[in-house]
Amino acid sequence: MQSGVDAKTLASMLGHYSAGFTLDTYTHVTHQMQQGAADKIGGFMEGVAASAPEPEPPEPTQESGFKIIPFAQAM
Repeated sequence: MQSGVDAKTLASMLGHYSAGFTLDTYTHVTHQMQQGAADKIGGFMEGVAASAPEPEPPEPTQESGFKIIPFAQAM
C-alpha cells in the first residue's frame, strides 16, 4: 500500500473478502501519516476560511419585531 496500490485492488489480489479486512490486517497508522493528514486538513481549512466571505445576516421581517445581531458583534 505504501507503493500506491489501492486497498480494493490489493484485497482482490490477496483473496480477501473486503478492502476493510486488508486495511485492518496490513496497515498501521504512523506519526508521519498522522502529521501528513493534519497538514492536508489544515491547508484545506485555511483555504476554505480565506475564500469564503462571511455571510450577511438576513433582513428582519416586519412581523418578527426582532433585530438580528451577528454573533461576532454580540460579544
